[in-house]
Amino acid sequence: MPSLMRKSVSLTILLILVLSVQTLPSAQAQEPYSPVDLTLTVYSDGFVHVEYLLEVDVAYPRITVTLFGRTFENLLITDEDGLPLDYFLSEGEVTVDTLGARRVKITYDTLDLTSRVGRTWTLTVNTPVEAVITFPRDFTLISLNQVPVALEKTEGQLQLTMPSGLQEIVYALTISAPAPPKEFQVGNLKISPVDVVVGEEITVTVDVVNIGEETGTATVTLKVNGVVEAEKEVTLAGGASQTVSFTLTWDTAGVYEVQVDSLVETITVTKAASVITVSVSPTQIDKGESVTVSGLISPPVPGVEVYLAYMKAGDVVVERTVTTASDGSFTDVYVPDAGGSWSITARWEGNEQYQGAMSSPAGFEVVDKGCVIATATYGSELAAEVQFLRGFRENTVYSTFAGSRFMEVFNAFYYSWSPTVAGVIWSHSALQTVGRMLITPLLGILHVSTAVNSVFSFNPELGIVATGLVASSLIGLVYFFPVGWVLVKAVRRRWGAVPKTGCLKSLLIPWAASLGLIGLAEALASSVLMMVGAGMLVVFTVGLTAGTLALGTVNLLKK
Repeated sequence: MPSLMRKSVSLTILLILVLSVQTLPSAQAQEPYSPVDLTLTVYSDGFVHVEYLLEVDVAYPRITVTLFGRTFENLLITDEDGLPLDYFLSEGEVTVDTLGARRVKITYDTLDLTSRVGRTWTLTVNTPVEAVITFPRDFTLISLNQVPVALEKTEGQLQLTMPSGLQEIVYALTISAPAPPKEFQVGNLKISPVDVVVGEEITVTVDVVNIGEETGTATVTLKVNGVVEAEKEVTLAGGASQTVSFTLTWDTAGVYEVQVDSLVETITVTKAASVITVSVSPTQIDKGESVTVSGLISPPVPGVEVYLAYMKAGDVVVERTVTTASDGSFTDVYVPDAGGSWSITARWEGNEQYQGAMSSPAGFEVVDKGCVIATATYGSELAAEVQFLRGFRENTVYSTFAGSRFMEVFNAFYYSWSPTVAGVIWSHSALQTVGRMLITPLLGILHVSTAVNSVFSFNPELGIVATGLVASSLIGLVYFFPVGWVLVKAVRRRWGAVPKTGCLKSLLIPWAASLGLIGLAEALASSVLMMVGAGMLVVFTVGLTAGTLALGTVNLLKK
């Protein structure tokens, strides 16, 4: 008999050595993922618990993975943060919506990897990577087809680290005497509340019963994701029971497994909501002055970035970034570059604890002194006529390079005398009536000019030049032609004759030159050339229009 056993052992060793030198060629097609880790835990009833970790190419929003086995129980697929991922099964394969996850963990239980003949079991599995296989305590290893990379025993359980490839491991379970019944039983695991957010406290309770006849002490252990979080000792008389409770809070959102004794529950912790508010002071300023923006994130979140969007006419003019203080507050000082109605909103992206949020808009008014005469004439910055003039300037003229440079020239001229005139108009209501009569034609001219500008929406720079030509011509016609006509009539009466309209042809040279300067300024992005060219274009267009019409009508009436 000993000789027979020695021969059996020798044959087994020889078989292992022969199989160990064999190579298993693999020709795997390139996949959008690569296996990182594989752990198999074999139970005495033939079930195998599989934990399969994959590294995923983030360029693939969906991957299809071949699982080990054909039937799967307790299947759970999570990303690197422990959040569950959507999937569907089909004939031994699972398709996972990775949604940008870099790692995917697949866990499940299956009966398909083991087979039994009498007391002998065989584990058969083809592993793509080095695998750690843990066996039950009471078992005997009979044979295996590959030499283990490592072998160790942990808490009475044998753990084999096997190289990749086909694994065929034969083992047998030993029959041991049944363990005496436990003196304590733990049941009725409850978690409240079930829906929990980061920072919120939950209560975990279990009922502990001493099913023995003698007084005894039991240790109740709370684990989260397999890690011991708390322990409590309970001393009970025979037949007595007690409810044991624990409290838990989480600082990070995710899916957590809560375990007390053999009882397990899974809960999902979500991010807490946050609120961000913003205010501005003062709510009305003159152009060139600054506003102070104040805000708060609640609950307070220190040291995070807040994005402030300053908007005019619904369009974002500039976005600035500030950082919250220790109490979650933030401030910013900003100088608006144009008049009109402004608003500001604040937002933050959130973090591991709190969801992001966006504030309601806070509004403020920037008074542009460029409309001082119109404001004095109509008596208010909020008058519809003043708002239209401001809107034409800010949204049409200032929005282009050519227009903004012309406004620099115009403002230098306009501010030199308009405040004085506005002061006189404010003091005499009769002058306000006269001012309205004079401004009304200008409003009509600018409405026509706005329509012309919209035709050239495909090229704003070309559009503002066409708008300037139309506006200057109409201003020459409405405001300067009557004056020119009176002057020409006076000259004719004094000297008996007036020049022909042809004498104005010499003005066409500087007029054409102004267009050339504008084109050159656009090409060179030269502010100086643009100011000269735009100013010349307006002056000569007004002069040519008014002069030509005045000379032409006087000469025509003379005939």
